[in-house]
Amino acid sequence: GKTEWLKRMIHDSKNIENESLINKVVYISPKEENILDAKTVYDKEDLSKILEKDDLVVYVPSPEDYNGDVDGVIDRVFEMQNEIPYIEDGEENKFLSYHIVIDDASIFLSAQKPPSSAIKKLIISGRGRRVKTTIIVHRFNQIPRLVSGNLGGLIVLSVAKTDLDLTERLFAFRLDDIAPDLDNFKWAYIDLLQNDPQPYKYNPIIPVGDE
Repeated sequence: GKTEWLKRMIHDSKNIENESLINKVVYISPKEENILDAKTVYDKEDLSKILEKDDLVVYVPSPEDYNGDVDGVIDRVFEMQNEIPYIEDGEENKFLSYHIVIDDASIFLSAQKPPSSAIKKLIISGRGRRVKTTIIVHRFNQIPRLVSGNLGGLIVLSVAKTDLDLTERLFAFRLDDIAPDLDNFKWAYIDLLQNDPQPYKYNPIIPVGDE
């Protein structure tokens, strides 16, 4: 399911050569799930130390203050981007890019209230600052309007029948045609930046290590 898809995407992204960019991934996991044997931290101040050497780190927010912890991580990543925007590599500089993956985001997000200022900054200005995000939810009705209106794309692994009308209101297209087939090809991608968004269907994910 979702975890195997995430592992595969991060694993494959490491094998993509980019002459001018180094990508760092911060995986926020409220359930303390580890992926790809990454180091786990509980204090946002430890992020920069781990990411100096590693390209992936797992951050576990405190259950006593999920929202504040996640906001703190987002702010810390933006600070790191400002502190060290690039790394010297011989005669050329490689820019640093960050990707924040927020798992079980319904813990922090609600369609009934506006997102925090840190989430707003991440969604609205992150792309231009080389701080991108992937937000993982179980239902479309958990996505605030500000977030859904600024998404660049959707990854769909399953969709509830009760969400079909909602996806039309949020994204101006329906998923009726692909919903019954998700068990067969497992996931679909919809590019929301196209004038007429259409789903691209993909074959089942091969778990990392099973190649």
